[in-house]
Amino acid sequence: MKGHRTRQGRSTKWRARTTAGTPPYLTSPRRSTQSKVPRRRRISRRRRIPRRRRIPGGGGYPGGGGVPLGGPPGGGWGPLPMPMPQAHQGKLVGEPPTIYDGDRKRTTLFINEWELYWAVNNDNALMINPYQRAMFFLTYIKGARVNEWVMAVNQWLAQQIQGGINTADERLWNEVASSFT
Repeated sequence: MKGHRTRQGRSTKWRARTTAGTPPYLTSPRRSTQSKVPRRRRISRRRRIPRRRRIPGGGGYPGGGGVPLGGPPGGGWGPLPMPMPQAHQGKLVGEPPTIYDGDRKRTTLFINEWELYWAVNNDNALMINPYQRAMFFLTYIKGARVNEWVMAVNQWLAQQIQGGINTADERLWNEVASSFT
């Protein structure tokens, strides 16, 4: 009986085994005719839902397709923007300027030391804000010859802030620096 098949394409050999009382799932790799689970019917290709066709020039961005890659048409927006500098809240680095006591011979030296100190710490929050920079600058100017000037500048800065000037206004620093020289 080897190789005999029934009309449905099943071997009689397997059918004989299933009738001996053994469960069909243990004896046959194929589905048994005694199983109560119905077979899944194949749907012909004609009855299937047709695939979605892509219509050239259809909706969306001009030229069809999806989101355009590489930026806007016409070449892009230019170079990428530079990241905003993050203000450091930590300690100031470098050697601070020597205390200025009003000696005119040392004015140029003091200005040079201050500019170097400012350049090294330009990303610190204290040096970014013009008001705080001006007040910090005044802490390095001490002496009998300059105390009155320091007090006058301090009062002027306080009046400006109380009058509504923003602490980030660069004119505050510019006025203090120009009045020093």
